[in-house]
Amino acid sequence: MSGPVMKPVGGFHDRTILGAVYPTESIPRVINVDTRFRENPSITNASQCTIRLPRTYKNITSVRLSSVEMPNSWHDFSANLENTTLTICGTRCTIPDGNYTSTELTAAIQVATANVLPITATFNNVTCKCTLAAASPFSVDFTPIYNNASACCIVRDATTRPFDTGLGYYLGFTNYTYSGNSNYTCEGITNLWGNTYVLLNIENYESVETPSMYGSSAPAFAKIPVNVPKYSIIYEGTDTIANKVTFSEPQNVSIFRIKLTDCWGRVLQTFGNFSFTIELEEVLSSKLYSAYKDNLVRPPFA
Repeated sequence: MSGPVMKPVGGFHDRTILGAVYPTESIPRVINVDTRFRENPSITNASQCTIRLPRTYKNITSVRLSSVEMPNSWHDFSANLENTTLTICGTRCTIPDGNYTSTELTAAIQVATANVLPITATFNNVTCKCTLAAASPFSVDFTPIYNNASACCIVRDATTRPFDTGLGYYLGFTNYTYSGNSNYTCEGITNLWGNTYVLLNIENYESVETPSMYGSSAPAFAKIPVNVPKYSIIYEGTDTIANKVTFSEPQNVSIFRIKLTDCWGRVLQTFGNFSFTIELEEVLSSKLYSAYKDNLVRPPFA
């Protein structure tokens, strides 16, 4: 028995009842990763956590970051970063963890040192330099105090790196110790902006290398520019972030172990959750899968 016969409609054949099936070799899987849904949220921080996916995504050939939504909420001055202490005439003084304007930072220094020696801390908005002064000569020591001896990366880097080493560096002082004078003006400029970028690490997926000191490096999945003021939201999309890992052979993906760090590998202490979008390319064609396994073809979406 013959099938239905299409009749011309307005001089054309009506083909709306027909369809075509096109072979699909691979398909993108889009995953919204939100640290609010991390494992053990009551005892973990969003900046270092594990996200378990609802299922295992099989035969994945590439992982790509397509967007980020992240609050710029971490403290640029903190005990964890070892840049909140100075020693005046042998007595250690500490400013509270937080983020500061020039006025707030100089005020915090004056409060922290008041019981040791009345220090006048001033900031010049023209030269962007800080001055510490007192009525008589005094000594100041900016040598970082290691608050976390078990964190090997902090101790190792703080004793060797020329930057980001204690409160003195952020104030603009190039030396650790000063003595014999009643006032000291920093040689450099005061750093109130903190990190200009952060590194998003996803274990086993590295696409960015940050060459560090003595030939070492800090691998990461993505570099995220910090281009908004404190307590604003960093929005980054495909126009500014191009981070992709292409596997040599298909893999299964079921978990993301996340870490948000600065360029030295120090984990940022975020105060709030963040999210990002991951695109996985999943192979559906058995022939294409076999070709990847045999290293016969390159991914068509690389």
